[in-house]
Amino acid sequence: MKQYVKRLIFITGVFLLILMGYNYVVDDYGLFRGDYSTPKLGTPEHYVKMKFLLQNPQKYNAFCFGPSRVGSIDLTRIHNGYTYYNMTYAAGVPYEWLNDMKQLIAGGVEIRQILLGVDNVSYWGDPKVNEKNFLRRSYKEYDWAQYVLLLLQKPSIVSAKTKGTVFDIYDTGRPFHYITEQEIEKDPEKYANNLLYVTTRGSGNRMDEAMQEIQEIKELADENGIELIVFINPMSKVNYLEIDLNEFNEFKRRLARITGYYDFSGLNEIAIDNHNYYDTAHYRPNVGDKIIDRIFGMEDSPLPRGFGVWVTKDNVEEHIRDLENELNSY
Repeated sequence: MKQYVKRLIFITGVFLLILMGYNYVVDDYGLFRGDYSTPKLGTPEHYVKMKFLLQNPQKYNAFCFGPSRVGSIDLTRIHNGYTYYNMTYAAGVPYEWLNDMKQLIAGGVEIRQILLGVDNVSYWGDPKVNEKNFLRRSYKEYDWAQYVLLLLQKPSIVSAKTKGTVFDIYDTGRPFHYITEQEIEKDPEKYANNLLYVTTRGSGNRMDEAMQEIQEIKELADENGIELIVFINPMSKVNYLEIDLNEFNEFKRRLARITGYYDFSGLNEIAIDNHNYYDTAHYRPNVGDKIIDRIFGMEDSPLPRGFGVWVTKDNVEEHIRDLENELNSY
């Protein structure tokens, strides 16, 4: 029996060493060698971006925080003297953005402006769940567990060459979906008519915690002379219609008590046209351009009606009524 156990331990050990060696050499997620020049199926964006920024505290002074949706926002289109970095990462929530801001400030980053892209994920997403996911963990110095988790991952059978994304970690911070864009260009109508369904409807509810965290983000920005610009992300009609809109409207009411914001959600022209989306959860760069145009007043032509409405505590009820009327007439 002892011999059997020893043999089992030996075989398991050899298997783990082979697995870890393979993952280190192949480096599917770019963590070990820091090479993000080729397409990857994913990368621990939150971790590697914070590490990069803290190692280069003078490189950027303006940031866009938000979940993966804001990855399609091209901040290089803004010409106001600031140097922008897109801090998008999967399932990002206010708790994480608040801690990132504190960490960046403590690390010597002089932040002038923050763009904050919120949506329904902001109040149901759980940062504790993110910490258990090796691709979503936050940055901690000497975090050996992050590397061990990656070394022990089961190798993917999907090829990054056909499904991967290029993560521009060392420049803009954006993910570039070149392969998907090429697929769309081949037959835009087919792609739009068969848009991949990705839900953003969650079962959790951190509304109170999220509002407190956004309040603290606002206070931290004010204390440090940081201009805070908040906006609600555009949503496809599928995602918009599947969520609890009463809950979403309550989020909008409470957000308006903290700060004014631009609301890009609703059943506007952008939402109902599948050509504007990679999947039902993620808008494409042409939509990101319209967000920048609206916020920074750079639009050359009129934007879609109801897209990017400026909302404050004084007009939030009127705005919600307009959205409800829009929904009823859809």
